[in-house]
Amino acid sequence: AMSLQLVAFDLDDTLWTPEVYMMDGPFQRNDKTGVVHDQRRTPLEFYADSEGILHELATNPDLKHVRVAYASRTEYPEWAVPALSLMKVREKASMRDIAHYLEIYPDNKRVHFQSIHKSSGIPYNEMLFFDNEYRNIVDVSKLGVKCIHTPDGMTWKHWRAGLAHFGLHG
Repeated sequence: AMSLQLVAFDLDDTLWTPEVYMMDGPFQRNDKTGVVHDQRRTPLEFYADSEGILHELATNPDLKHVRVAYASRTEYPEWAVPALSLMKVREKASMRDIAHYLEIYPDNKRVHFQSIHKSSGIPYNEMLFFDNEYRNIVDVSKLGVKCIHTPDGMTWKHWRAGLAHFGLHG
């Protein structure tokens, strides 16, 4: 039977907001407040329910075998990648700490997933992907990945729908 082996997320307007290209990187973290901000002091923030969902993925014993990937087409990987280490999930592990695969560069998302598949050996139909842009959902689902469109960012409702596809409960 199919089992969930990998969960992949888009970054901009799925896990965090605003989109990195709209910001003035590089980012810094204020250690007193925990706020991650750009050069104009605009904060980069977890979007919708994403922080709680990432925490669940990092701490739920039923999901500890599940690999985590970020797949982003950002034009600014040199800002986005270091930001992953600054963004702390519930003030504990960073977004970077909980990820196994980073595919963060401008290209069709199919290319990102082909690379994840090659590195991980995980079959496409055992991957779950969340993205706010419908064109990415269309492209990646052609590979056989279970894709969920998140037009308003990552929510518990989308998360539970994704897990349910694999017979899991969130």
